[in-house]
Amino acid sequence: MLKSDYSLYLLLFIIPFSAGITYLYYRKVIIAKPLKYLLSGLRFLFITLMLFLFLNPVITYINESEYRPVNIFLIDVSASMEISGKDSFINNQILPSLPSPSDENKFFLFSEDLQEEYKGDIQKNFNGKAENKKSDLSKTLSSLGKLFSPDEISTVTVISDGIFNSGENALINAELLGSKINYILVGDTANFKDRAISGINFNKISYTKSFPVVTVNIFSKGIPGKIDVKLFEENKLVETKEAVTVQNINDYSVSFFLPNSNEGVYKYTVEIPNVTGELTPKNNKEVFYIKRIDITPDVLVLGGGPDADYAFFTEEIKKLKNINVKFLTQKSAESYYEGDLSDLSKFNCLIFFGYPGKLTSENDISLIKSKLEKNIPIIFFNSVTTDIEKLKNFVDILPFKIETGSLSYSQSAIRFLSNKEERFSFLNGIENFPPLLVESGSLSFKPDTEILLVSSGGVPVYGIRNSNIKSSGFTAYGLHKWKLNKGNYDYEKAFSGIITETINLLLEPKRSRPLNIETSKFVYNKSERVKFFADVREDYINADKKVKINGIGTGESFTLELNGNAPGEFSGLFEITKEGDYSYEADYEAIGNEILRDKGRFTIGEDNFEYRNLLPDNKLLNYLTLLKGGKNLTGLSSTEISEYLKTENKPVFKKVRYDDIFAFGSNLYFLLFLILLISLEWFIRKKYNLP
Repeated sequence: MLKSDYSLYLLLFIIPFSAGITYLYYRKVIIAKPLKYLLSGLRFLFITLMLFLFLNPVITYINESEYRPVNIFLIDVSASMEISGKDSFINNQILPSLPSPSDENKFFLFSEDLQEEYKGDIQKNFNGKAENKKSDLSKTLSSLGKLFSPDEISTVTVISDGIFNSGENALINAELLGSKINYILVGDTANFKDRAISGINFNKISYTKSFPVVTVNIFSKGIPGKIDVKLFEENKLVETKEAVTVQNINDYSVSFFLPNSNEGVYKYTVEIPNVTGELTPKNNKEVFYIKRIDITPDVLVLGGGPDADYAFFTEEIKKLKNINVKFLTQKSAESYYEGDLSDLSKFNCLIFFGYPGKLTSENDISLIKSKLEKNIPIIFFNSVTTDIEKLKNFVDILPFKIETGSLSYSQSAIRFLSNKEERFSFLNGIENFPPLLVESGSLSFKPDTEILLVSSGGVPVYGIRNSNIKSSGFTAYGLHKWKLNKGNYDYEKAFSGIITETINLLLEPKRSRPLNIETSKFVYNKSERVKFFADVREDYINADKKVKINGIGTGESFTLELNGNAPGEFSGLFEITKEGDYSYEADYEAIGNEILRDKGRFTIGEDNFEYRNLLPDNKLLNYLTLLKGGKNLTGLSSTEISEYLKTENKPVFKKVRYDDIFAFGSNLYFLLFLILLISLEWFIRKKYNLP
């Protein structure tokens, strides 16, 4: 088949055009007719073929074949499938009930991605392979979509325990795959018994003078009684806390408050006791590291003017030892009691307390906005001194919108949304504090803001916006009542916690350091490659230098240079075969030959991430079946499954493939032929002395 970028009907114009040009060229040439015909033919053929090239012609071979869509079976071989004999159950019970592998039924293994096609021995894939530890169904479906088009797939059947703990939302790639998805759930949910550390929430980097919160999430099913949760620092017991299980509730959490400490990287271990009859003890222990840095954030407090709340605020914030605070309280337009706004560059965070006020000038507002445009976090506290119209200048940075210029307030108790992060658990019981004056709702928090406190009527009062634009807001006022009304509550703990944790969340301590080094996780499996990541702050980048790492651990030392991915970003991989704890130091030669250093630690052992929650879960699998009308095949007999697949098989279709076998414009022989034509004509003309 001949095809081109333009219509081949243009040849009907090219041929007479070439003939006309040739005729005009040779009509007055006096020469023997045979020779004249030969030269005219050469010139006509050359002009025609040259014009033909402008059409970009290609000779294409059409290959048409019949194709029968296939049923695809995806077998989960991640680490969680080894527990309680799920792998044997697949091999001995499920696979015999399915059609045999053939051209119409293809079987693939998967864990973190689609793996090789199943060849009949699934057991060899459950040998603690590092690459099989996690399960990512989203990436698996994406890879499957690259191997097969939607027309080539009749159905996809996922054979799994439903525990998918890596990757993005599988629903997106399932939709792109465009095929019906069925599933067979593996595992016993009725008689399930296990306890596990299902997750730990903490800041990987914190200040030496802060009191980091470590929240341990516990999963317990089928095993009643209390759970002693122990936290160790460098193998020394720090504290034990108790979680008491309740019938029909599986998820629990306890929080530990770490004391301040010296600069360094500290190893922490969380343990819960092994219990007879539980599914596995592998998920009863978890190791992590926290880097403490000796940097004290500089915070500027801008007050709209003296009032009772501001006096309470300044008194309490001065008690905090983990931040350096400077106050500027509005005195008159462009003047403050404590100084001026001449130098804002040294501050890491700004706190507006009733600011801007009625006396705040437009020049000061512009100066502060230019500072905030550099992504400096802002914390806002409402007060009677706040000028709402002037506050609108900062609405793009604040965590809330301002719906109107006149606000109305009513007295209300406030309460903590306890389903939020446990790091704010010091706010528990805040509903017993004296009521505050709560704005009716004209200050409405933006959708990407996490709400932590609300009024008794549910109106948001305090939220943190920890996105690209970092800010927080406390829209109620009357805080001084917390101190005046002595009651059975700890207002100092609540207030200091709000300030400290908000600053820690918004500042991200690692941003204050010129060099930061870390690994992709804290615990690696033996023979799994350790992934290092480093970033250098923009003002220290030296384009010709790399980050160098020197490490040492259990009888093994290593050195490594990280490769640059982007300006200031570096990464590298290294394989360590001996189990144990490892520490490392990174060096980077910055501009001006300054040597930047940072440290880190990791462990080679057993990564129990896949074991955090082993309860078979078909929620995601059910959602996938609803997309295109798939089915739960769990428990069906081989006959029932075969009959179902027959009804879902798509008809045979013809698949046409076009193979370009001759492109005129890029074919060397064709171009040489054109040169030969024009050269031959030239040679003959010269021989007979033609002009």
